[in-house]
Amino acid sequence: KIATRGDAWEVYWLKPLTKSLSTSIRYTMIDYDYSGSNAFFGVDGTPTKLSELPANQKGMYVDKANDLRIMIRYKF
Repeated sequence: KIATRGDAWEVYWLKPLTKSLSTSIRYTMIDYDYSGSNAFFGVDGTPTKLSELPANQKGMYVDKANDLRIMIRYKF
């Protein structure tokens, strides 16, 4: 999320159910504005605004990413 050239949102919900049992839900949404935003330190070359890429190159880059995680934890 830190290296995103665009917007990144993350929402958490944590709920203890008992003394040793808890649940959590996490949702992450990343909306990239530039090519190579999901790469490691410029591996894809100079970043280009996704809206300025030619039509034949738009499918080569990630535009949006979503992640939903639901967890139940037991502490013993």
